[in-house]
Amino acid sequence: MSLLDVVMGGVVFGLASTASLQLYGNSLQFMQGHDVRHERAEQVELALAEAYQTMANLTPGQPCLAAAEELAGLLQLPSREGISVDRQGDAVRLVVQEPGLPERSRWYVPAAHGVCVVQP
Repeated sequence: MSLLDVVMGGVVFGLASTASLQLYGNSLQFMQGHDVRHERAEQVELALAEAYQTMANLTPGQPCLAAAEELAGLLQLPSREGISVDRQGDAVRLVVQEPGLPERSRWYVPAAHGVCVVQP
């Protein structure tokens, strides 16, 4: 075996080791990012579930416009980032936007859940 063979073997081994470590590092970084995205997705679902639960706490027997206004007021929490509330008539649209995740929105209509009185 000549010196050239030993040097070339060392170079190939070094390149293969570097490539392997880079692949390992990339896969580790991807998995950590996946865990963060999964945790954020759970937080989004929790925010939407809390909004649904909030509707059960509305004052019963009030007109639907007033119930929608009360619901919008209850959902607008200044401590929550990435959550916006849009009231349109007797419905409330909750939009949750977390970085790295698609926007999620859900409509809440108090009349559909029987927590208000529909007035003609």
